[in-house]
Amino acid sequence: MFRRLTSNQYGFTLVEILVVIIIVGMLAAIAIPRISSAKEIQVKSEGMQILMTVLGAQKIYFLEYGTYTNNTANLDVDVSGSQYFAMTLPAAPSAANVGIVTRATGTYGMSISATGVITCDDTSAGYTAGTCDIVQCKKGGGNQCN
Repeated sequence: MFRRLTSNQYGFTLVEILVVIIIVGMLAAIAIPRISSAKEIQVKSEGMQILMTVLGAQKIYFLEYGTYTNNTANLDVDVSGSQYFAMTLPAAPSAANVGIVTRATGTYGMSISATGVITCDDTSAGYTAGTCDIVQCKKGGGNQCN
């Protein structure tokens, strides 16, 4: 019923197979978070592009009417096609905040000032703290993205 392996038979022992599985698991544990954060950094770029588009439209509106608008219908842009971000305008837009995007997953948001400074927000209610670190928005001593 049981046969002994002879010297001309080859194969891996159970211990060797387990060691390989453990090594592959450790490599995956290191690689997967890096890949995830790289994708989120790429997604952040889409949000920043939406904000730059809104800033341009707000500047045109400001030149024409002398104030910023809180109604997206007044802006000559359509940024509704994003699968990653939802764009809103502040209730009372000012030079400090002319546009806001919120990540569709609800983990963070970004806003843009009239001077083009984009700021990440991961501390408001419902957001996931630390997300601005993951998307590398820690420039300028705060949560500045650009």
